Amino acid sequence: MGNKGYDFYMDKVRLPVTPGKLQISINNANETVELINEGQVNLLKKAGLSDIEFECLIPQVWYPFAEYESDLEDGKVLMEAAEAPGAHRRSKIVEDDIPVCGGKTPGKYEDVRRKLIRDAGFYLDHFENLKNRKKAFPFIVCRKMPQGKKLFSTDIKVSLEDYKIVEDAKEGFDLTVKISLKQWRDYGTKTVDVRIGATKPAADAGRPRETDGAPGLPQSYTVVSGDCLWNLAKRFYGDGSKYTVIYEANKNVIGGNPNLIYPGQVLTIPAI
Repeated sequence: MGNKGYDFYMDKVRLPVTPGKLQISINNANETVELINEGQVNLLKKAGLSDIEFECLIPQVWYPFAEYESDLEDGKVLMEAAEAPGAHRRSKIVEDDIPVCGGKTPGKYEDVRRKLIRDAGFYLDHFENLKNRKKAFPFIVCRKMPQGKKLFSTDIKVSLEDYKIVEDAKEGFDLTVKISLKQWRDYGTKTVDVRIGATKPAADAGRPRETDGAPGLPQSYTVVSGDCLWNLAKRFYGDGSKYTVIYEANKNVIGGNPNLIYPGQVLTIPAI
């Protein structure tokens, strides 16, 4: 962390100037519904995805309060510059041809390894890459008190929704970038393993229906009190109108009137 109270990182790249304002919106996903005779109730659900917005200054000149980072030339360690005659002591040495806000750049020293500043193009390319690569990345804010005491940090996985580049004459050569981020939650599809057995269970045909006799063969029946041919036809054939079948087979027993049968008579019930 630098000497500032706050440091902003977007996918491990620290912004050169800490934004003056950060807004994180914890969005609501609850649902209010209307119940009959009960009025409105609130269905509580997990919070929605958070939105993050801020503006950052991308300088194109050297500022003492900015944090410029890049690889060291030849991989050598940066050493603090010795105090230059007529100049203030600085921990950052930059190329002589880079403009500096408030004065000239320090001279070159043989025993000091130079650290090149990252120009505005580096940060703009970084933002464009975050937008187009279609991958979430970590957004980190480190906070500490002036005396060095660490405060809470923000570490959230996000996607870059959009950003706007603003060039204002009041800012000189510098750029202002308005950035909108949205919280990212990892997700994936679930698979279900369905196994079908080699054999299917046999269908249950149910119990066979009971009959008064073997199908397809004539049966004998002894008349009891209260019987009539209509009821017997309905019992054996399921249709009372077929009483004539029983009567024709038993005329010699019943006689000339099919409506008169008597208890004890033995009738033949033909198969149909």
